[in-house]
Amino acid sequence: MKKFACLSKSTFSSLKFAIPSILTVILGKYLFETLAFDLPALNDQLINSLVISDKAIPKSISLLELKARLLWLTGVLLYIFVNLGFFSFLWGILKKNKYSEILTLLLITSFLIAIDLIYILILNPDASPLVHIFHFNFDTLTASGLLSPIKLSAVKYIVNIVNFIAIIMVPFSIIIGCCIVKQKYENLAQVNKQFLLLKDFINGASAIMVVGIIHMQLWLSWPLSLTPELANLNNLKDVIATLIQYWGIFFTLTIAALYLPIAAHLRSKAYKFINEPDSLDNNNNSNQALYQSATSKLPQIAALLSPMLVGSVSPALASVFSG
Repeated sequence: MKKFACLSKSTFSSLKFAIPSILTVILGKYLFETLAFDLPALNDQLINSLVISDKAIPKSISLLELKARLLWLTGVLLYIFVNLGFFSFLWGILKKNKYSEILTLLLITSFLIAIDLIYILILNPDASPLVHIFHFNFDTLTASGLLSPIKLSAVKYIVNIVNFIAIIMVPFSIIIGCCIVKQKYENLAQVNKQFLLLKDFINGASAIMVVGIIHMQLWLSWPLSLTPELANLNNLKDVIATLIQYWGIFFTLTIAALYLPIAAHLRSKAYKFINEPDSLDNNNNSNQALYQSATSKLPQIAALLSPMLVGSVSPALASVFSG
């Protein structure tokens, strides 16, 4: 395959590390869209079970809804703040490239974003489980009559911003993350520098995934504040918890699929310098510890697993909404 004319050989070669992560994203969304077919039915069940009718809204429910809404807004604020911080970090990596390479990498990212947007637009809104993650809450709020049309429009506008950030950040993070391994290495110090940059990248990527899980939990738990007397409320909470666990594992695998190949590549480069005869790095215990010590890998393991762990403790977070 002929490489893109505006990309150097090393940059073009580094893009191969994006393939496992992109395939993980495609697989995760496909499986969810194919097999989570009961989610729209749960949405209808929740709407039909609303305790709110033409009567005055009970004060207890109004207060529960207010608490749920404020917690969701807190999650939105956290989500936007963390994503902006990580975007600044990624932009710092990107701007180290030549101008022509920056444009090409942004073009590749835009292509992936466009594919994701087209995929979402062609989904059947009445049957798509992915679309109903949004409708699970929004349709319930609409049916309750608790919020005016103007307030509902504001909620929809904010959620669209959050969703658009998610659509942008995933491919942008994957493509820019590959740039960490684009350069040629002349000594172990350069490899160490890129390995430390990779650690910062994984910590940032994990942070946006974690706040994404938290936001999803708060969004899906919001409508439960309207149905405190629902007979199968606990079962519904369990379904939401399982849903969050799925996406927590999905986010963990997406990060791991990018991190592990890049880390293996950098380690192979490092060992090449360490094992060279007469190399000053050969007897440097601190350099070898960076790649061989089990304790040195613990922060990265924790970062990789954090989305999955946050998803697993979602039932505890959901208990905030029980009245």
